[in-house]
Amino acid sequence: MAAPSDRDDYSTLEVATNSDIMREGKYPEVVPPAIPEAYGYYGPPKPEHTTPQPHGAQIAPYPASAHLPPTAHTYSTYPEVVDNGDVAKTADGEGSKGARICGLPRKFFWLALVGAILIIIGVIVGVVVGTMSKGHTVELESNGGGSGSGSGSANNDTGSSPTTKLSLFNDTRLASANFTDAYGNNNFLLVYQLSDASIRMSAFNSSNSKWVVSDVLNGTEGVKLGSSLAIDTFWQGTNSPDVNLYYQSDGASTTIKSLLYSTNDTISTTSVTPSDKWQAMAATSEFNSMPGSSLVAYGKQCGFCNQYAYLFWQGQSGLYMAGNTGDGIKDADLIDTDTAPSANTSMALTYSGTLQGDSDAVLRRSISVFYRSKTSALAQLRIGNGMNVPAYVGRDIGPSTNFAAFSTGFNESESDNPTPLGFQVLSIDPEGDDGVQLSYLKDGAWATATGEIKDLADCQAKAMMAVNTGRRLYCLVDSGDDAGVEIIEWAWQGDPSDTTSYLDWEKVGAVDIVTPDGKFPITDLLSPILIIFKSFAPIMPGNVWFIVGASSGFGRAIALEALSRGDKVAAASRHPSKMTNLEDAGAMILKLDVTSDERVIMNIMQTVVDVYGKITHCVNATGYLLEGVIEAASQDEVHRIVATNVLGTATVTRCALRFLRPRGFGVIANFGSLASWEGGLAYGYYSVKSATKWAVSGFTESLNLECRPLGIAAVVIEPGYFRTEVLNEGGGHRLVTKEQLLSDYTDSGLATQKDLIMHLDNNQLGDVKKGAGVIVDVLTQTGVTSGRNIPVRLVLGSDAIKAIRNKIKATETLLKEWEDVIVSTDRDDAAQKV
Repeated sequence: MAAPSDRDDYSTLEVATNSDIMREGKYPEVVPPAIPEAYGYYGPPKPEHTTPQPHGAQIAPYPASAHLPPTAHTYSTYPEVVDNGDVAKTADGEGSKGARICGLPRKFFWLALVGAILIIIGVIVGVVVGTMSKGHTVELESNGGGSGSGSGSANNDTGSSPTTKLSLFNDTRLASANFTDAYGNNNFLLVYQLSDASIRMSAFNSSNSKWVVSDVLNGTEGVKLGSSLAIDTFWQGTNSPDVNLYYQSDGASTTIKSLLYSTNDTISTTSVTPSDKWQAMAATSEFNSMPGSSLVAYGKQCGFCNQYAYLFWQGQSGLYMAGNTGDGIKDADLIDTDTAPSANTSMALTYSGTLQGDSDAVLRRSISVFYRSKTSALAQLRIGNGMNVPAYVGRDIGPSTNFAAFSTGFNESESDNPTPLGFQVLSIDPEGDDGVQLSYLKDGAWATATGEIKDLADCQAKAMMAVNTGRRLYCLVDSGDDAGVEIIEWAWQGDPSDTTSYLDWEKVGAVDIVTPDGKFPITDLLSPILIIFKSFAPIMPGNVWFIVGASSGFGRAIALEALSRGDKVAAASRHPSKMTNLEDAGAMILKLDVTSDERVIMNIMQTVVDVYGKITHCVNATGYLLEGVIEAASQDEVHRIVATNVLGTATVTRCALRFLRPRGFGVIANFGSLASWEGGLAYGYYSVKSATKWAVSGFTESLNLECRPLGIAAVVIEPGYFRTEVLNEGGGHRLVTKEQLLSDYTDSGLATQKDLIMHLDNNQLGDVKKGAGVIVDVLTQTGVTSGRNIPVRLVLGSDAIKAIRNKIKATETLLKEWEDVIVSTDRDDAAQKV
């Protein structure tokens, strides 16, 4: 192995056999993940199941991930619960005067319970305080004199500092990677430093929705406090990936060191990773970086991605790259570029994969590194096919700006590529006051967003972030309670085809950084108190409704009806401001978009359970109408309505089952419609004749078969025309396709159908209040349905029953007319079984 030299060689990335066919486009190639994420439903689908990962589980050849892990409730601020003044009351506040619990009058029971809990709290707090006073907590001398408030560079004081409790280093660098395993589970890796310079990793696997925390390297082993960090995964086909971790050593010269977790050891994200399995690699021992240099790394991500592993850093002479072609890192090259990096610039790296493994794939795949140039520009260096291609991204930035980058789409040459290239580069200037800024590439051109990303305002103060190809962003954030810092996770909610959504991020919550031995923080020691509270929560009597789409129509009417009967209601909608009447009636108000990631929805439901102790009824009442003939609807319009009407319902249902199944009781009600039975002109995508409502009804019938044995009833509610806002123009419930094609479909009866809908608006037969009353009766098996089982289909309205009977009759006629043809396809040797 040779030390880095100031050679002007080109990169060691693979070179096409004919370099003359290298595409010389006007704009730089950019970096998508090997498999596109589920947001917007672009590109080929990925597995959605989350089978538990056993020991030795193999890894699938795709690195991207989609599902979010569960958040620590000590920080998560999503969703925001609107305080209605009495939301925290116990659920039995409306019970009878003579009610008893465990044989005691209710009043005395709760007094006794509260007293017992206070005693337990006192004991636990006493133990904690006593333990801390005796010095049994983890204490250490801060490495390099850093007390948790240093800059994380080489400028830290070298004097000794007071002994401090082990915690997250106040200026830790962050690095993240991700992959998808053979079971379709999504795996996230995040590395950071503690206040003693130790390196720790938090890992997530969607099969158990938990963060697992493992120590990687002790701070006494020569790790620089404030070290730059880089992590990558190297695809190994159906086996576990290699995981490479890079960091900087402590000492007079800042040497880059490397650790490898080999594919042979099968890294786990469901249990603690043994620190002794990380192998120290000597390949980089002679590579020195500038003290404040960033480190970024790449490992092979897919079969059609760049094939080797690379590490980038900044030395005294410029930007260096070291490559590993399979037999170790043996050399380092100085990258010759006109856009030389400024001193100690932040760097971000991502890659460009291809969908096709054709002969030209090597020309399209590349690695991109983003950094601040000496001219203050945000620069991109695209490295591929043996060439280094610099580009000016389009905005000038400050010297301390921090970067993070991810991509969308694939680098394909076909004009009809369904997943065109896109690129997102986030930047924070700690010396500025403009928040997180966005530069992006779309349709081959770079642009800069006109405003800051307000959803990421919490990232501004510390100006330290990292992102992975799963579009998960991690920021170092002040905790706000003098307890130091914590790492918060966000999920990108943008649609790659819609620039107006590029600034949309959802806060997911705090990443767990506590190892299983639970040494910090103190809140972890008090967790038994939370367990006690939750263990008594199911005692609370009464129904607790979780209603999605509660701002209008049936959702609002059901919520009001349930509240009028003394039940508890958590009402969720994208527009909390439209639910003031529910808030006044006593409902808990929640903000929720059903197309949000599963983890966000789980957090919202957990909020309800934390307050009321349980959920007994889940009602999916979201949906909207898309008016237009099938040919006129664009791909994006179809994706959006399916995401809301079908996939949103499925996601909320899956999340609800996590809470209902352990209790062995509950009801899930999804909304179909008359459209679940027949199609019709201009409404192929929803309304009275709708594909999405057919899907919801079929989904719910299957759900009912699965869950009835578990004590959970599933019912699809299929109303006819009811006088709701759904047909109102301009109300957000009835959308129209951008392209109408009216003249071409004149003879099909389209105009007559539109006139009918206009006439029906505000003239529907159905009474929503009456319908809501029947629904609550059926779902609670009371009133008009007392003594009757909950049906799998609940049809409402005289127009609905008439239309369904006509449909059944027409279907019987069709079967009779074609019966000879239908049965003619059976095998001659097959016996008829009745």
